[in-house]
Amino acid sequence: MKGKLLPILSVCWMGCVGSLVAATFLQRFLPEWWQTHSFYQSGWFFAIWSFLFLLAFVSSLLWAKMKKNSAPLVVHSGLLLILAGAFATLLTEKERHFVLYENKTQLVESNLLITLKDCDIDSYKIILEIKNGSESCLKELSPNHIAKESGWRFYVLGIAASQKTASVKAVYNPVGTALTYLGMGIVFVAWAFAIFRKRKKKPRVDLKLTIFIVLIFSFLAPATAQRTLSPKSAEEWGSVAISYQGRIVPFETFCNDFAREISGGTSFGEFSSVQLTMGWLLFPEDWFSVPFVKVPRELRPVISGKKYAAPADFFTTSGNFKLDENTENRSEQKVLRQFGLLQQMRSGELLKLYSIGNQWFSPTEMEVTKENRWYVETFSLLRQSIEAGDEAQTKLLCDKVRQFQNQRVQQPWRLRWEQRYNHFVRWNGACAGLLLLFFVFKLLNNNLLEEISKWGVLTLAAYLTLQFVLRWILAQHLPLGNGYETLLFLTLLFLFASVFFQKNAPTLSASTDLLAGVTLIVSTFSFNNQSITKIQPILDSPLLGIHVVVVMASYAGLALTVALSVSALFSRKKDKSRFMKTTAYSRQVLDVSVWLLAFGIALGSVWANISWGSYWSWDPKEVWALITLMVYLPAAQERFFIRFENHTFYNGYAVIAFICVLMTYFGVNWFFGGMHSY
Repeated sequence: MKGKLLPILSVCWMGCVGSLVAATFLQRFLPEWWQTHSFYQSGWFFAIWSFLFLLAFVSSLLWAKMKKNSAPLVVHSGLLLILAGAFATLLTEKERHFVLYENKTQLVESNLLITLKDCDIDSYKIILEIKNGSESCLKELSPNHIAKESGWRFYVLGIAASQKTASVKAVYNPVGTALTYLGMGIVFVAWAFAIFRKRKKKPRVDLKLTIFIVLIFSFLAPATAQRTLSPKSAEEWGSVAISYQGRIVPFETFCNDFAREISGGTSFGEFSSVQLTMGWLLFPEDWFSVPFVKVPRELRPVISGKKYAAPADFFTTSGNFKLDENTENRSEQKVLRQFGLLQQMRSGELLKLYSIGNQWFSPTEMEVTKENRWYVETFSLLRQSIEAGDEAQTKLLCDKVRQFQNQRVQQPWRLRWEQRYNHFVRWNGACAGLLLLFFVFKLLNNNLLEEISKWGVLTLAAYLTLQFVLRWILAQHLPLGNGYETLLFLTLLFLFASVFFQKNAPTLSASTDLLAGVTLIVSTFSFNNQSITKIQPILDSPLLGIHVVVVMASYAGLALTVALSVSALFSRKKDKSRFMKTTAYSRQVLDVSVWLLAFGIALGSVWANISWGSYWSWDPKEVWALITLMVYLPAAQERFFIRFENHTFYNGYAVIAFICVLMTYFGVNWFFGGMHSY
């Protein structure tokens, strides 16, 4: 079997992986219809995958006869059921799209009729009447909440409440769905059983990790003294409420996001984000020549030659903007977004401080009347008080705004706690530095330093857990909706692993400290979008939260596998025993991580099917998650792929394969975009 069948299986496997990689890169240059029909829905693509599944099934059948182990056979039988489900879907699935108008009936099939009775854009719900012959019933549809009738499933795709219309999708696929779900269940139960009985003896890890990463960051250039709020007044104004991104938040939260977008951080030199925001709003003439705009690297020679430039640097002496406003260059588009934000801030239209009814308005949007004249002139009065150095008047203005808002803001405790949360987040960079320091302490074999690092890691784990839970409460949904939040969660996973391994595997605990520190550094300094946002209705599903948690846990395990494999390679010649033990532990972590990744992908596909009637959309991040799974599978199946029985080859492969994880998590966002991009 190994001599004849496995080379064919390997070639087929490489063909599948190569076709997926090629498709994602070609989609940047080719139209969508071409890549869909020439790749993902083509006959050759389906044939090569079918051939791979059949070869894997035959291999597992022969293995079951040779080794009296039926677990791989059961797993591959489940994969064949999934393939059968896909084939049944291709042949038998029916799909209809409707634009429904209120109280107008449309025919789905034979005697099945649907009528839109009501739609609500705020809750993103519609009421649908479904008639099946003489029987009729009312069904409520919303994202993640579908209706079923006679084998048909109905999904709401869009609502136009002003026109009383809704876009609805109807799907009929009972056979394909049943086969796919059954196959998934068989695969993951049998696979989990195979993993946890694969190696009964767990190797004891007792080695020094020989990796250390040194990261150097440049800090913001200090700013010259410009007119703005004093630090005390800025703190006062930071607590007032503002309507922002569908939530009522402290003004400080809004200013933090503004400062991140413009300057790349929540402060600028000696100025806080509130001081920077209000300085530009109230005294643009002072700040126009201050270098507080962070310039993309490739544009620095064109603008000012430095990392930070003043707004004036973006204009020629004749007053023309130095960049093309119709550009498709990403860096130039980013600068254009920055200037658009600066212009909106200068006009005051972003500052929704006052509510009338259910809507919030900025002072510049409000109609001037005798009663509200004071509120309309808030900013001009604030400028006058700062120019006069009248701190009492500045505080009085802030108190009057807050007094007006207290009558309209529900749950004011959220504002106070969000301000506390903003202060928590500021220390994340220091936490990352401490984690790297604790990593070094654990390598020094000093009892006192090891004890300090032990309690230090435990304290940081509690601190970041509190921060994550507080963000969860403020967001009112599981905070896993963007890159910053998922990396913060990944940091927590590493910290929990560190605490778990502290007693029995101190070196493994040290490696997780390193991974946690590096992950926290990346999350803190690489993402401008750290704001708490209101979740979209389509994403408000417990199943989606579980999907993200499982996938992030798999990425954490694969990162830990890299650390162990690198450590094993360094000890290969010096200590053979350590090399063998570390490799064995790396294999165990990789087995579970690959299972989690496959399970997470399956959960995501089930959620997608529940949400909008499609398991898979061939989005770049979906494809690269599948590529990552395919790349790691041979390493987790060394009994079939004999080359991986060589420990040195396995460790080198595990390190190189992590490029796929980085590409899936970061590279797709940079190169391809897509609906999973963040």
